[in-house]
Order: sequence, then structure tokens, then C-alpha cells
Amino acid sequence: MFKYIKIGRILKPVHSDGEMVAAIQPGFVKDAINSKAIFIEIDGLNVPFFIEKIECDGDICYIKFEEFNNPEDVRKYNNTDLSLRESDIDWKSKSKNSITGLADFSGFEIIDTNTKTVLKVEAIEQFPQQLMAKATSMANQREYFIPLVEEFIEDIDYVNKKI
Repeated sequence: MFKYIKIGRILKPVHSDGEMVAAIQPGFVKDAINSKAIFIEIDGLNVPFFIEKIECDGDICYIKFEEFNNPEDVRKYNNTDLSLRESDIDWKSKSKNSITGLADFSGFEIIDTNTKTVLKVEAIEQFPQQLMAKATSMANQREYFIPLVEEFIEDIDYVNKKI
């Protein structure tokens, strides 16, 4: 069974030929460009859509899937997540504790290795000095802001969504 990693989201159609604009997490842009297919979850199943053309400018990508031929084909998937198989991602290019360019940690668990406290990340917020995870304690439901500082992070498990 394959594991799938969310890499971005379809935003909207951009041309009459079925091309779309998608926001791809910066740490996964090269993985998307190097893939033959990107997956969209439909009725609980990850369905592959084969890439005809992909061009990226930063984290915004213009993608044309072979199966999409007009704006209506794209429109029904607006705001739908895009995923890749875990095996399609070049994990060697990603540092085990790097947060640079990989700011979508919503749904991840933060585990304090000293106290064994578990927090669930609700959102990521950018403050002038640093990136902060808005997280809720699994034990007492209190809300915390946790600074995402690479020096404090021992490991990021993207597959099991644990920091």
C-alpha cells in the first residue's frame, strides 16, 4: 500500500485547454516537476493524473494533466489537495530537521522529547522574527505557540506527520 504526501493544492483553471494553476509547497516543487503523475483524492482514493506539462515560478505551478481538456475539467477540483507517493519524493534532498520552505505542518504532531508532551499543529503563522506553530495540547486542550527553530528540531517525519 502506498503512502501519500500532500504537496499542494489546485487553485483554478488558467487556460481553455485544461491547464491549471496550483500552489505547491516550496520543498516539493522539484519533486512535482520530476514526477510523471500527481495524485488527487477522489471518493477516498488517490487517483493518478499524468502530467502533460508543468512549469513553476517559485511555489506557483502551471500544470496541464493529460486527462483535462477544458476549464470545467479543472474547476470541479478547485481547492483540492495534490499528493505524491512517498516513493516519488527525493527525501535525500530534504534535511531531517529543516523547516525552510516546508511550512505546511497542519495536522502534524509535535512531541517534546523531554516531557513527552504531544501537541497537534492547527496552523502555522509567520511572525516577523520566526515561524510559529499554533498547536493544541492533546492532554488538556490548551493552545500554545511553538517557535519552529531548526536547532530545536531533532527530526521531522513527513510520512507519519511527527515533529
